[in-house]
Amino acid sequence: QQQKTSRASIALGMEKKDAWDLETLCRRCNELGLFWPQTESDARERRACAQRKVKHVRQRLAWDCGLACVLMVTNRSWQEAHSICGTRSIWTVDLAYLLAEFRIRLLFLTRTLGCDPSYRELSFYQRDLGGDQERIQILFEKRQKWISKASLSSESLLALLRAGFVIIALVDLRFLRPCDHILHSALFQDDDASNEHLAFSKNKNEVLCEKSESTDLGTDFRQNAYTGHYILLVGVLSRGSAVLYKDPASTAPYHAINLSDLENARTAYGTDEDLIIVDLVDDDYSLG
Repeated sequence: QQQKTSRASIALGMEKKDAWDLETLCRRCNELGLFWPQTESDARERRACAQRKVKHVRQRLAWDCGLACVLMVTNRSWQEAHSICGTRSIWTVDLAYLLAEFRIRLLFLTRTLGCDPSYRELSFYQRDLGGDQERIQILFEKRQKWISKASLSSESLLALLRAGFVIIALVDLRFLRPCDHILHSALFQDDDASNEHLAFSKNKNEVLCEKSESTDLGTDFRQNAYTGHYILLVGVLSRGSAVLYKDPASTAPYHAINLSDLENARTAYGTDEDLIIVDLVDDDYSLG
């Protein structure tokens, strides 16, 4: 427990060499057409737009959690998504190319432009890393403008969610610890301005119907070693101390996680701190 607490403190409290500050993040988003809201009214409208477009999609198999996250933010079919990817060994860069193919505005952030060879030590990667390395390297070498080598602080992550973006995050399933009692208070109290995903829910009982201490599929392959899993971050709860997310391995439409636990999960060795920032606002939306 002491080691986990220490890691959380590092993630939350210390700047990393390649971490973007909020100004850099805003500028990069605007360059790519992921426009940052100028007022709280704009932000509220963007969050409401994202809420209307995001749906809950469950993964079908142990390996397609990333595809399910893409389907949550698009109107495409599983068959189409899998056909375009052409592999069961899905990396975050595959999901980014898939979103680009579906004409979704995005920014993909990662700490490694390619495959980290040290991941051969992780049992999760041992089977596929050798065969995937050349394919993944080719994708990165295309130098798409929406790929950047960078990481984000927790503060920047919260700012993105408050601005109405949704984020596909690669996490270590071992550290994904839902804290869903937060949902109860969030559903019946306006404790944060970015609760649109819950406020727009037609049936509050539907949000609360699941015992969500662990995910349905996740518990089947939760291991003691690193286990990569994709989730979709959609909002902020408890005045920034927790994050609302959708887990493709769960039947529940929403889960909550404490920010410190999310930081442990998304910055664990093996994740490369991969994030795909997705803008779902309509093309004809204009700021101000």
